[in-house]
Amino acid sequence: MGPTRLDAQSAVPRMTSPSLFVVAREDRNVSVPDMRGLYRAADSNDKRLVVPPASFGHGWNIVSIFSGRVTSAARMVLDFLRAHR
Repeated sequence: MGPTRLDAQSAVPRMTSPSLFVVAREDRNVSVPDMRGLYRAADSNDKRLVVPPASFGHGWNIVSIFSGRVTSAARMVLDFLRAHR
């Protein structure tokens, strides 16, 4: 059994639930234009795209709380989840 291949481009058009898309500027793995394309392709009526500064990093680094403080991106994710529970 090999690694699971993730394909957001195929999955996103079927998304109808509230959706939050987050990508930092200058992310080396996912570009802002690519994330904007995924955002536009999502079929959700309730969706949001957030593009924090490059200093936020990639993936979990955007919301990681290693210093003991909550990042502004983490606060935004938590607020989005609270609003949609």
